[in-house]
Amino acid sequence: MSRTSIRFGIVLVLLLGFGPLWWARGAEFSGTDERAMEAIRSAAPGYTPWVQPLFDPAGSEVETLLFSLQAGIGGGILGYVMGWYRGRGSTRKENEETGDAGTTA
Repeated sequence: MSRTSIRFGIVLVLLLGFGPLWWARGAEFSGTDERAMEAIRSAAPGYTPWVQPLFDPAGSEVETLLFSLQAGIGGGILGYVMGWYRGRGSTRKENEETGDAGTTA
C-alpha cells in the first residue's frame, strides 16, 4: 500500500468517527427507553407498567458497560460460528480435492 492510500484511510476513519459527533453538536442524546416512556405517558396517562426490570444499573456508565459487554459477547459468538462453518467448508473442499474420505467435524 502506498502512503497516500494509508493517509486517505486514516482521514476516512477519523471523518466517520468524529463527523457525526460534529454534525450533531449541541443535540440532546437520550435513550429509546426514555422516549418510549414519554410517548406512552402522553398517549395513555393512566397506564401503569406490569413488568419491572430485574436489575437497575447504578448509572448510565454501568448501563453502557453492560450493553457493550453484551454486544462484544454476541459478536464473539457470531464470529466463532462463522469461522467454524468456514473452516468446516474449506476442510470438506480440501478433502474432495485430495480424494480423502476421512471424517470431518
